[in-house]
Amino acid sequence: MFSETILLCNNPLMNKYAEHPEHGPSMHCVDFERSRFGDQQIDTRRYYHWIPGAVNTWWSQICLENGFDPQKKRLQLMAYYLIEIAKNTFENVGSGEIKVTFEPAKITIVVTDQGTGFENPNEDMIPNHGLDQVKRYADTFTIETNGRKFTKVKGRRELVETTDTNIRQGSKITFSKTRPQTVRDLKRQFKEKFGQDPTEWTDQQRDLWRELNLLGTRNMDRIPPTTTPDIDTTVKLSRTEIKRLLRNL
Repeated sequence: MFSETILLCNNPLMNKYAEHPEHGPSMHCVDFERSRFGDQQIDTRRYYHWIPGAVNTWWSQICLENGFDPQKKRLQLMAYYLIEIAKNTFENVGSGEIKVTFEPAKITIVVTDQGTGFENPNEDMIPNHGLDQVKRYADTFTIETNGRKFTKVKGRRELVETTDTNIRQGSKITFSKTRPQTVRDLKRQFKEKFGQDPTEWTDQQRDLWRELNLLGTRNMDRIPPTTTPDIDTTVKLSRTEIKRLLRNL
């Protein structure tokens, strides 16, 4: 309901990538104001704290579009931290834009606004709250604001500052996290490694072991029956025994 999907290169042939993200990235974008989220008008007299619910609904929608279950723990965590940034932007600026990119290896979230930005994010962030939590959670994390760029560096408590940015007004907050694998991903990896679909491979293995067990049973028919009727003559063969029998056939 809230989603606007932007396909890379604006190429109609890219439509399949939104449904099958392993082929390439798909980008989803939505902007918001005090009483609007995407194309949805919000009655702020009835819904005062509406931004978390709107972001969560949109996030669930785009996850499903890309073949992910939004109820998975990792995706719920990403939704939580996205909402933290969106709330911060909404409360301090009143408007902004969210972009989410699903790539083969990661999910990247960008929130931009045209407010006054940060004077120094390292000083503005409250430890263990809001943006500081996002920074600690994310694999990569940057804040670009007023001509300065602050980047998370492994082993450093504070963000490292550079001037490598073209953001001169407002702020741009970017974070990414390795994305969970879908069943489709696992099937593709299996096929690349073994040259066939895992379901087909499993069926072949099942048929093979059925044949081996039949061969083992036929071979056991050659053994004279025991003269003691009280003894159970049922024989269960191990894989090693089956292989040995096959070599002797």
